Amino acid sequence: MSRSKEAEEIARGIKEGLSLKKMKQKDLAAIMGKSNALVSEWISGRKIPRGDDLIRIINLLEISHLFFENKSKKEETGEKTRKIRKLQKEMVSLQKRFDDIEKKIAQ
Repeated sequence: MSRSKEAEEIARGIKEGLSLKKMKQKDLAAIMGKSNALVSEWISGRKIPRGDDLIRIINLLEISHLFFENKSKKEETGEKTRKIRKLQKEMVSLQKRFDDIEKKIAQ
């Protein structure tokens, strides 16, 4: 994941967490002991919180599911997509075999 996509994902998570907790940006800044300007940069995706700050935000806003479950769902979706493609190839192969059998019967 690129840094900008990572920043956007984190920003989206923070926004959602604030909304769910009915908190404002200034509340998060006060609890975290950070400036409103820095929290604004996190929320806009211009900056990514440092590791320890990010862990604290995730715990405070109870948003771990937004980062960890989504990743496993993405992986699960990718696996399902691979299985579907494999089944589609098998279906094409079976259809060709079926067509060959029909041709032999018709002769």
